[in-house]
Amino acid sequence: MHALYATLAAAATLAAPKVAHAQLFSESWEQNTTAKWVASSTVNTYNETGVPSGLRNSVVDDGPTAACAGRYARETRGTSGGRMFSKVAAGIPIAANTTYCLMGYVRSNTAGVPYLGINFEATATMTGVGSSTDNECWLIGTAGFSNTGTAGFFCPSAATNQIGNNPATGAVPAASTTWTFVSRQFTTGASVATHNFAHIKYEHFCGSAACGGAQTTEPNGPDFDDIRLIAGTCPATAPADMAPHVPCTGNNPVCEVGGAAANAKCVECNGDFGNAGATRACPTAAAAICVTAGAEKGSCKPPCSGDFGSGGAAACTATAPFCKPAGQPTATCKACNGNAGSGSTEACDAASPNCFTTGAKSGSCGKCTTNAECGSAAPRCDTTSGLCVNDCTKDDDCGTKTSGKVCNANKCADGCRGDTTAGNGCPADKKCSSTNATIGQCVDNVPTAKDSDNDGISDDDEVRLGLSPTSPDTDGDGLFDGAELGPDKTKGLDSDGDGKIDANDDDDDADGILTKDEISKQRLANLTDDVDGDGKKNWLDPDSDGDSVPDLADGVGDSNGNGKPDFLDNTAPNAGPGSDGGLTEFDPNPDGKLEGGSCAVAPGMGSRSGLGLLGVSMGVAALFVSRRRRR
Repeated sequence: MHALYATLAAAATLAAPKVAHAQLFSESWEQNTTAKWVASSTVNTYNETGVPSGLRNSVVDDGPTAACAGRYARETRGTSGGRMFSKVAAGIPIAANTTYCLMGYVRSNTAGVPYLGINFEATATMTGVGSSTDNECWLIGTAGFSNTGTAGFFCPSAATNQIGNNPATGAVPAASTTWTFVSRQFTTGASVATHNFAHIKYEHFCGSAACGGAQTTEPNGPDFDDIRLIAGTCPATAPADMAPHVPCTGNNPVCEVGGAAANAKCVECNGDFGNAGATRACPTAAAAICVTAGAEKGSCKPPCSGDFGSGGAAACTATAPFCKPAGQPTATCKACNGNAGSGSTEACDAASPNCFTTGAKSGSCGKCTTNAECGSAAPRCDTTSGLCVNDCTKDDDCGTKTSGKVCNANKCADGCRGDTTAGNGCPADKKCSSTNATIGQCVDNVPTAKDSDNDGISDDDEVRLGLSPTSPDTDGDGLFDGAELGPDKTKGLDSDGDGKIDANDDDDDADGILTKDEISKQRLANLTDDVDGDGKKNWLDPDSDGDSVPDLADGVGDSNGNGKPDFLDNTAPNAGPGSDGGLTEFDPNPDGKLEGGSCAVAPGMGSRSGLGLLGVSMGVAALFVSRRRRR
């Protein structure tokens, strides 16, 4: 007995009489189980002791190039006990005055006698007692078979007593090894009160012990698949979700058996024959090659058998003349990859020495006759040898005026001449870096964005950034807008984080001294633009001289008269802690008294004394606080 595959999807209640094509019962057997089918006994008593059918895999048992049926049932018991019944717990309800259709795929094989029908019962579940022939009606089977003489006969109407003479009326072709879609339509009478539940059944039967012998041996038993019962008329052809039951060919050469969610179907290949890693490898060595591109993508093709179209099931073409690897089941036709004598794996021979790499002849071997047949790597046709070569004496040997190829040291090379009357230029989307007859390079011909004020920023970007497209220095600080934006011209630097980009900020470091003043005073004093050497330009540094006193506190004056503005001079009066800043003789009050207090300092006490220094320190601190408050 073969491996069993079965499933039963069954039984929805009939919503209303005469509903068209409501599916009541469907079998696919794709889940590899027969649990929902039971067999009668050897004496035709329904008690589940009979011999179950053998269930098969069409790819494994029939062969990968046979009809794609997925998993199906084979019945080889020709006499008593052969009936197989659907075991549906809730039964299949049958309504009065309603049209139904029983259908499926059947294959009789050499000596099989297949029948497919229904037992009409009063109960939803067959109880396991009584004869399995009670109330039966054979709707599909041998042409001309009549149900009239069947024991316990019951059929919905007299019109269905006899099976017709073609598959649309229930007739199965005898001794056929081809799957046939067979259907039978019937209509119930006005009352089905005593037979209002259906139980589907199939069997291999000829009515006597003579049905044994040859009829029970492989492959003589009949096959059943995709059995369905619907409410409504029978379809003219098999439903699309049934297995195709024909060999898989063309662009879908592989039979995918299916599973719980889907039936068997024909699909594309995804690997050559024998490829263990492919889930849908080509099924035979005779057509071992899986085509992966083009109009035949997904199909399986036979291997080639010789170079340059020399016979075989798949002779090589002119543009793919080499059959490689020779003699192997996966041999395919390949293009040439080298001239004669080159030593390449698919080198052309002496009779056809040139391997074409461009145009309609690409991949083929032959002799060139014009430059147009040659590619850019070897653009000149040597008509004497028939080979495309790379040597030259003039630009014309290397291509057309727009080829971007020139003759340089008697070899064709990438390049151009700005004067195309003297040689070749560039393709339309490029321009030559040379402007005369000398050799240059083809570069991108990108149109330049409009920059009305020549400040290095396009007009569009200036408008977007809030700058003036007609003024190269929007904020008037002496620095071009392009220089103040930084490396990314689409967005601006904001050095002091005040929400205004430097190119539109008159005080870039927010130190209280305008950028233009910082720049002009630095230049007037002939100083570097980074006085304290901390890596920040003076106008971007709130303490330009690094004396720990903010530029605003230092001020723009020149307290010590050395020609340097105090904010750029770390020896100026406000030079920070630890320096006298030139205040040695400073005496804020000639009377020797500190105002606002009771202590007096005698006239003549050196200003370097402790009290003198204390007074200076307090004065500087007060001045600093005062300036900070004013700012």
